[in-house]
Amino acid sequence: MNTLQFIDDLSFLDYRKNKMCIAICLFFIFVSALVYFFTGMPKVSMVIAGVPIIILSFFHTQFAFMVLYFFMIFSNLFRFSDDFSISKMIGIVIFFSFLITRLRYKLSLTKPSKFLLVIFAYTILSVLWSVSPIWTCIGIVTITLHIILLLILFNTIRDEINFKFIIWSLVLGALVVSIIIVLGLVDINTSGAGAELERAKLSEGTNSNDLGAAIVICLMGSIYLFLRGNKKEKIILLAIFPVLLIALLKTQARAALGTAFVAPLISFLITGKGRQKFVYIILAILISMSAFGVFKIAMNSNLLSEKSKDRMRATKYNVEESGRLAIWKRGVQFISQKPVFGSGLKTFHVLVGYEKQISSAHNNIISFTTELGIIGLCLVLGFYFLLFVSILKIPLSSLRWFAISMLMSNICLGITATSYFQKDFWYSIGFIILALRISECSQFQMPFDYMYDDYLEETETSGYML
Repeated sequence: MNTLQFIDDLSFLDYRKNKMCIAICLFFIFVSALVYFFTGMPKVSMVIAGVPIIILSFFHTQFAFMVLYFFMIFSNLFRFSDDFSISKMIGIVIFFSFLITRLRYKLSLTKPSKFLLVIFAYTILSVLWSVSPIWTCIGIVTITLHIILLLILFNTIRDEINFKFIIWSLVLGALVVSIIIVLGLVDINTSGAGAELERAKLSEGTNSNDLGAAIVICLMGSIYLFLRGNKKEKIILLAIFPVLLIALLKTQARAALGTAFVAPLISFLITGKGRQKFVYIILAILISMSAFGVFKIAMNSNLLSEKSKDRMRATKYNVEESGRLAIWKRGVQFISQKPVFGSGLKTFHVLVGYEKQISSAHNNIISFTTELGIIGLCLVLGFYFLLFVSILKIPLSSLRWFAISMLMSNICLGITATSYFQKDFWYSIGFIILALRISECSQFQMPFDYMYDDYLEETETSGYML
């Protein structure tokens, strides 16, 4: 069997399996809803819906990733214990699913993923000079788990049509959470920001800024689906956009709000070529006008509380008043003490000494340089540069736009927050590397725009179908 036919057959089988898994999943969710309606037993209903999803995830890795990305934005809403959440459980399922169903295939790495492994190796070496080897080791374990999932991800998804399943899962999960936020079915988060602030969060221990960053990633995904979707999908997405934007406003995560505005604009300006550039500029203007309209509606209605509106209008909570400027000055002092190699991964809070509950530098560059030194900073900047250059070579404009928007989101969110090696960092970087992987594989794939029945008949007579 040649490589061309093998990749197409496998991708087509994944497509059929995804559709089958979704149908089975929806059936059991419907049954669990009926059980809950007639019996009022939520635990039994959750078992009826959850067990089939876990079983399907175990035997089909792509579906497991769909479940993972659906729950990505839920953060710590579902937790079995302080150290074990539903996302970690799904991650374990994905690992064993890949070992059983796909490990026999040859693993492949893109250039950016190889560069990422170099950075990972350097973080391991930082244990040797770390001011707190224990915290550095904890950080290394977390990075290891995320890198394993990344390797599995871009060795599982090879084509855009199955990639869209993942993005739709991400967006639909964001829609559920956004509806919960808009309807006010959330707690009020006042931690670290003064008791007068009312900010949407999902559960105890979650962070509004992290929630806002997750919504931004989902917004970029929804725009990508809009660019690639048919008329029905575009109509659905036009209804989803305002809900996501209002939910983002209610988090009051101003870095995320700025990113949601800046990242798509820059991405449209960078990715457009020739006549398409004019179309993308028009789209950027329309997105800006829509975002401004949603903001004005929220500020002049009861969607936000008066305290929330005052915070959005006031300059009281600027960089200096929020304490970030003082933290950055402390970070520069730490850098001057160990400029070359840094103090070790995940040690910024150790250097500060838990002063005023400071756990991060609130800036990626300062945090990178403090913990990994100038060498680490140069490695990270080189990684971002390699990503940018590689993204520009993606032939499909919508996929190129999505990858650029993920990169811009990653950079913008790190200006006033420490997002590197956090969950949202891995999701955005994972999407970028996956987009590059799909672009590389596309040269071996035939388009999916022919009749599936004809394709099925052709492959069955050729003896390729399992």
